[in-house]
Amino acid sequence: MKPRKNNHYLMVGVGLCVLLGAAVPVTMWMGRNEQPQHVASQKPKAVKNSEVLPLALLPPESRRTQLEALANDPPSADRNRARYLLAADAIAARRGVEAVQWLESLEADYPIMAPMVALQRARAWELTGDKNQAQQACLELLEKYPQAQMAAEALYMLGKGDAQSRPQGAKTYWDRAIAEFPNHPRTVDIAQARLEQNPNQPQLLLLLAKHGLHLPDLVAYLDRLVNSSYAPQLTPADWETIAFAYWEKQEYGKGAAAYAKAPRTAQNAYRAARGLQIDGKKPEAIAAYKRLSAEFPDSEDTAEGLMRLAKILEPKEAITFLDIVRENFPKRAGEALWERSKMLDTLGSASSAVQARKSVLSQYSASEAAAQLRWRLAQESAASGDLTEARRWAKELREENSHSQEAAEANFWRGKWAIALGLALELIQLAIVATTGQSSSWDGILVESAQKVTWSYIVCVALACGTASTRANPQVVGLLGLLAAPIAFGAA
Repeated sequence: MKPRKNNHYLMVGVGLCVLLGAAVPVTMWMGRNEQPQHVASQKPKAVKNSEVLPLALLPPESRRTQLEALANDPPSADRNRARYLLAADAIAARRGVEAVQWLESLEADYPIMAPMVALQRARAWELTGDKNQAQQACLELLEKYPQAQMAAEALYMLGKGDAQSRPQGAKTYWDRAIAEFPNHPRTVDIAQARLEQNPNQPQLLLLLAKHGLHLPDLVAYLDRLVNSSYAPQLTPADWETIAFAYWEKQEYGKGAAAYAKAPRTAQNAYRAARGLQIDGKKPEAIAAYKRLSAEFPDSEDTAEGLMRLAKILEPKEAITFLDIVRENFPKRAGEALWERSKMLDTLGSASSAVQARKSVLSQYSASEAAAQLRWRLAQESAASGDLTEARRWAKELREENSHSQEAAEANFWRGKWAIALGLALELIQLAIVATTGQSSSWDGILVESAQKVTWSYIVCVALACGTASTRANPQVVGLLGLLAAPIAFGAA
């Protein structure tokens, strides 16, 4: 197995969480919250006026001198932080002897970091090449803090020499890590190492399926498991774990096959159908979506499934399922009606399609479907040159669907369309002057027009950007207007 590079940086990062005043105990890892008995009553407090915290953000060599001065001060919280950070820097630079010195007796002064200090001491001794001291430090960590997540690192370190030091058949340190810390990254490393030696270990493959989602080659392990002779013995819960892993790795076709063997829930049934659809298996996906609807008629997953189903059916049949969504899922009714209008357009029922869209706006005005419809109508109006109508739809969208995805963009374009309308009016005025021959006022009108356009452009763009980025917070937009107006006036 390839060694995990930069693992000491991970440990340093966990330590820095405390240095930076993190409110979560450092013993928490990957969803676990067990705390060692020695530190159970220790609660991180807000850190004020610390000299170490600003230094923690600097490169190691830039902070070393100041940290050393603080580390040699009388006992204090900052002294403890400085010593820990100096030790962490020394380990990162592979200066084991120096790290051991900084960590000496630090647990007693820094109890909340005690498990981490113990682990760093073991790492420091390992860097010095003193295997006996490193092993002793790991054993002390296991004895004092057996439930801390750092214990998994100690078990990993001890287990690297296990094969030579323990009798055949005895429970190894790596066995303990697998049993006690199955979700720890080091346990995932252990599983990979053992699978390299003996690929036929389905329980380790299952461990990777559950806890190895970060592995770039996870799919290869999953494939090995589902194609092994052990596959018939996999339980529905095992298949659900495998399916989720495939899904997370975007192997949707393989995920669909696994979800079909998982416990029959609405979500699993939906994902089985959706996976088939993404994998291009249209007939199978249609059948799976229909089965989902029949088995779980009231589930929100069914509503989503029927909306997906409608997009791969012929329009006439799709309308039937969209009507089921309208009747059974009020929250999705506007969306279903909007999709229904598209199907009616495809079928050539223009008048019915128009009526359906009107119903979306009148009956489901606050829905996301209504927002999408208003934005489409605004864009169509702008494309045809009717900027006034485009601005009307954008304004209505902003008022009726202020929290929709389209609202911010619509408001931005509403401002730009206002600028375009103002510029058009100025051009009309200039054309009138030109055709009437009022050359004496030509220069003045040009200057005035330039001033108006400059002023309006700056103010409108500022307000549009502010509204788009702040979701129309009145105070923020008002402040932007207040700031933009004098700037625009000066520019004009």
